Amino acid sequence: MESGGFEGQTGAVYNSNLSNSDRSADVRDDWAWNSDISAGNALQLTRDLRLNSERICAAKLWDRFDAFNTIDPGTSAGLRYRFGLGRQAPWILLEDGLATIGSRTLHKAVVTTCSIFRLVLRFRPDRAGMRLCV
Repeated sequence: MESGGFEGQTGAVYNSNLSNSDRSADVRDDWAWNSDISAGNALQLTRDLRLNSERICAAKLWDRFDAFNTIDPGTSAGLRYRFGLGRQAPWILLEDGLATIGSRTLHKAVVTTCSIFRLVLRFRPDRAGMRLCV
């Protein structure tokens, strides 16, 4: 079984000290428009094992300091194993991602990778639906 989807979010960001200066004369502020778009796909390998893949594009456009404008593409893949049946079963996720982080000019772009290991435990001791996530 295969499933996929698109997701996006956008909004304004204000940075009161964009220059990260500790001298008040060098402190500069600016507004940015921040947008993230992702498209993902999931493939159910077995009853309890699922492979997720996602393509991501993040963009940040600054008002006055446009040299900080960025468009950062990336991708990630994850393997999820569910212990037991149903939505409330605990699961474990091993995920790895690759992203380009940098400015508009290609010679400043840096390729980074990150790995995530996550264990999620959920339980329902009563009908209230209490959940515990670790």
